[in-house]
Amino acid sequence: MCLDLQDYRAAIYDFTIVIGNSATFIDAYKNRAIAHVAMEDYKSAIEDYTEIINICPNNVERLLNRANAYNALKNYDEAIADCTLAIGKKKDFSDAFYTRGCIKYSKGNLRGALADYNEVLKIDTQNAYAYIQIAKINKQKGKIKEAILNFKKAISIFPTSQ
Repeated sequence: MCLDLQDYRAAIYDFTIVIGNSATFIDAYKNRAIAHVAMEDYKSAIEDYTEIINICPNNVERLLNRANAYNALKNYDEAIADCTLAIGKKKDFSDAFYTRGCIKYSKGNLRGALADYNEVLKIDTQNAYAYIQIAKINKQKGKIKEAILNFKKAISIFPTSQ
């Protein structure tokens, strides 16, 4: 309830009590992690996501959440490792490919980012965000015609701004 009301401190307190009563209650860890992220306490969120992963090692969504928390702390290698682990567990996890591509892009690894965005498009040919990222890379590489085509493809998929 406190989480819905955006009273994150109270939510963290409540979920901590729940975890104290049932240390394997994954939803309590997940919701407490969400509250930590909302408060930009990424280290605590990482701890909660790690607990979930320890309880349920194949939970690829929490691996991706932890990757995003690592990314927020600029711990790029850990973030990439979590994305890679999630992809290893779920080969068609386009969100993990996309996130890993964004992290590689932010590190200046355009080739690696491009490879990940292309994997996204193999899984989901209608992913406008992947086309936008590819267009940005093509523009940086001076491939203006390709960039324009990628932007046009993204617009055709996602014609209105959200």
